[in-house]
Amino acid sequence: MLTNYLWNVELSQALYPILQAVEVSLRNSIHAAATARYNSEFWFDLPHVLLSAQRRRIEEARVDLRKMGKPLTPGRMIAGLTLGFWVHLFDRPYERAPATARDRLSWHDTNLAMLHAVFPNAPRRARNRAAIRRQCDAIRDLRNRVFHYEAIWQRPTLDREHAAILALIAWISPEMRDAIALCDRFTLAYHEGKQNVAEHLNLLLATE
Repeated sequence: MLTNYLWNVELSQALYPILQAVEVSLRNSIHAAATARYNSEFWFDLPHVLLSAQRRRIEEARVDLRKMGKPLTPGRMIAGLTLGFWVHLFDRPYERAPATARDRLSWHDTNLAMLHAVFPNAPRRARNRAAIRRQCDAIRDLRNRVFHYEAIWQRPTLDREHAAILALIAWISPEMRDAIALCDRFTLAYHEGKQNVAEHLNLLLATE
């Protein structure tokens, strides 16, 4: 149905600002925390910090930048990595660094210092790697469906997913959450969008 198709376009468009904000906030916060932890903006190149899968993604980003003739700065490197890269940093192997790789990125260090550095405002229930992983993976799933033009209007929990994205942004930076709320039109699109689209289509058909 054309109404549902156009409503889906409107919903996807309305979600774009917060999807962009959560991805940028997440990668920047992880990068800042890791830079402080390892005392290097090139922490991702240090031995033992990342697992082989993530090291491959780093090398792919480096190759892409070279092909484009762009400098291999830390900022460009982290911007060239996908949301999936950052989400996978919360996989189970990063729960605790093994004895053979004490420098491994870990979310289970003393007093969860790294996790707190990335999400300084996370509630107590979310102050663990597994909870963060679930939250980030759910956001990644929605982000991929939006960016691949899938039908999201059928998702029964879309309004709660929107709220969860804003919550994660606030765990990182309440200021960013408040700023992005200024251009967040999702609530209007979700509750009134379908009716508005239908009314506009009816007017268009009536004038033909």
